[in-house]
Amino acid sequence: MAPRACRRSADPAAARSRRGHRLGGADQAESLWHTARPDDIADLLAPSPLVVVKDAEHGATSYGSGGRTLVPAPPVEVVEPVGAGDAFAAGHLSAVLHDHDEPARLRLGRLTAAAALRTRDDVPVRHQVADC
Repeated sequence: MAPRACRRSADPAAARSRRGHRLGGADQAESLWHTARPDDIADLLAPSPLVVVKDAEHGATSYGSGGRTLVPAPPVEVVEPVGAGDAFAAGHLSAVLHDHDEPARLRLGRLTAAAALRTRDDVPVRHQVADC
């Protein structure tokens, strides 16, 4: 069992009680809440300023004040899947910090994840991530 400080609640109400943006994967939601549908996941985590649901090769969907935004995943030949979710989060958050609109945030997240999928390196090099 994980140390007390590391435990996380699988209860959506507990997640809602923490302020901020929510970012998760459909695969994780399937394990926790027995649903992988992005719309259902967003409902479980509402209200929140922004909910982003990553759905592997299908793309990513965000739910916020601008409504629902879907950006399909670009086709990519997967070399190594480990780290793609973290790369998506890094790309999305970078675009948030640079004040991009939500479609551009999702695109940069998807492109950063795609770059991570195409390499065994820990960090994709800058030329692997196209401009969004």
